[in-house]
Amino acid sequence: MEKLKGKTGIVTGASRGLGKEIARQLAEKGANLILMARNEDRLKAVKEELEKEYAVQVDIVAIDLTNSADIEKAKEQ
Repeated sequence: MEKLKGKTGIVTGASRGLGKEIARQLAEKGANLILMARNEDRLKAVKEELEKEYAVQVDIVAIDLTNSADIEKAKEQ
């Protein structure tokens, strides 16, 4: 069931809870992901989990979306 193979999804709040579950659902359907959240260690764990389980590409961005400096930094990545 890889309806999203070749597509890329961006998920904020992806280190836990609803954001993590949304990321999981997208990965299950074959989407590559860009995951964003404040906690880099949790993001790394989610990245490893999803890449291993679903064989998708996952990039992470540790960011506080309420901080404009973080948003500018993320644009450069």
